Amino acid sequence: NYSKVCAIYQYICDHVTYDYSDSSDLQYTAYGALINGISVCQGYALSVYRLCLASGVNARFIGGYAYDDTAGSNHGWAIVQMDDGKYYNVDPTWDAGYSTFRYFLK
Repeated sequence: NYSKVCAIYQYICDHVTYDYSDSSDLQYTAYGALINGISVCQGYALSVYRLCLASGVNARFIGGYAYDDTAGSNHGWAIVQMDDGKYYNVDPTWDAGYSTFRYFLK
């Protein structure tokens, strides 16, 4: 499962841009992320979730609240089940555009 999840995650991080404009409901969907290449956290996470399921990897979308050093906000990410049977967090929104992953399999 690792190679599948890694390839999916890498693709999303490399090909989707965060939509700061709040211009469309599509930004909240996997379609907006995968077809239009623009999304918010929900679309990023739903893309990982849907592609993992399609490739035979158990996954879930998680909606919640994320905190940083100064504040918190609504946020979406995914969890994926690896070969050890455990679920791990993956957050492509926060890793998008970076060459190393800080939020992969945490």
